[in-house]
Amino acid sequence: MSNDVRIVSGNTMKIGEQEFRISGENLDIEFADVIINARHNSGVVYLTLGAVIAEGFGEPTVVPVSRLRMPLTAAQVIHQALGDQITQALKPADKTRAN
Repeated sequence: MSNDVRIVSGNTMKIGEQEFRISGENLDIEFADVIINARHNSGVVYLTLGAVIAEGFGEPTVVPVSRLRMPLTAAQVIHQALGDQITQALKPADKTRAN
């Protein structure tokens, strides 16, 4: 059995050979632009993400928007997925295929 995680849009995801139903569609979407805390202990990764609020003349503030705790293996999958997305986003446009 493979431990590959297949992430696709839709209502299910596959981890190895097992398929899982995705629930929780009513979650709030939060914008995060800074990492407040990142640490690990005993194979568990802790990550706190925050949003910078800098409006008008007030003092800029960082507000925690998400606290994540995951096994190291899940962090490795997220690391790979983010790396793939960043690599794709930073690729120069193929101007030979432009209209």
